[in-house]
Amino acid sequence: MNESNLKQIIARNIAFYRKDAGWTQLELAEKINYSDKSVSKWERGEGLPDIVVLTTLAELFGVTVNDLLREEEPVAPPPAPVEKTELPLQTRVNVLLLSAGLVWLVAAVVFFLLKICAPDIKHAEYAFVAALPACAVVVLVFCCMWWNWLVRCIAISALVWLLAMCFHVMLGLENAALVYVVAAVFQVLIVLWYFLMAKPARKPEQAEAIEE
Repeated sequence: MNESNLKQIIARNIAFYRKDAGWTQLELAEKINYSDKSVSKWERGEGLPDIVVLTTLAELFGVTVNDLLREEEPVAPPPAPVEKTELPLQTRVNVLLLSAGLVWLVAAVVFFLLKICAPDIKHAEYAFVAALPACAVVVLVFCCMWWNWLVRCIAISALVWLLAMCFHVMLGLENAALVYVVAAVFQVLIVLWYFLMAKPARKPEQAEAIEE
C-alpha cells in the first residue's frame, strides 16, 4: 500500500465515522484542538494525521486505530449499552405514596361534587370506599415494577380483600358477607401461586442426583 492509497483510506474512514457520529468538520476539529481546515484536508486525502491524532480520533469514534486504517468499507460501531439505573428505595416509596395520594384526591373531588351537585344522593362517602381498591391497584402496579414476589403477593392479597369489602359495603345485598368466602379462596390461591413462583428452580446437578 502506497502513501496515496493510505491517505484515501484514512480520508474515507474519518469522514464515515465523523458523519456517523453526527458531527461537522468544525465540531470534530474542536474536539481534537485542530482547525476545521486540517480535518477537511485529511478527509480530502491531502494529508495524514499523525499517530497521536489517529489514536484520539479512534477514541472519539469508539473504534480502534486499525479501523481507521482498514481498506474494507467501514462499519458503524455498535451503540454503547445503556446501563439500567434502579431508583433508590426512598424515591420509589415517594412515587408510590404520591400516586396513592392522587387516588384519594380524585375520591375527595368526587365526594365534593356529589355533595354540591347532588346533595340528595345517598352514600356519597362511598367515593372513599371505592378509592380503597383503586389505591390497591396503583400499589400493585408499582410493586410489580419494583419489588419481589413477596411484596407482590401482599399487594394482590390486599386488593382481593378490599374488593370484597367494597362489594359488601356498597351493594348491601342480603348475604353479601359471603363474598369474604370467595376472597378467602382467592387468598389460598394467591399463597400457592407465591410459593410456586418464588420457589427457586433446582440446578441440573441436583435433579440428576435425585433421579439417581
